Amino acid sequence: MSRLGGNVFTKREAAITRSVAVSVIAFAVERDWLYVLITAIVLVVLLRSVSVGETGG
Repeated sequence: MSRLGGNVFTKREAAITRSVAVSVIAFAVERDWLYVLITAIVLVVLLRSVSVGETGG
């Protein structure tokens, strides 16, 4: 497990989060702003769910 901002990620969660973050960058390089927005929203939801899941609240 790795630590990110005080939260503990499983390897699977870290891999999924990392792939979504890379997708945001890839869409930005391609200047596909709609997909950047959609993927960024997904990334925020993932990070929030991991954060809330770890704190229980």
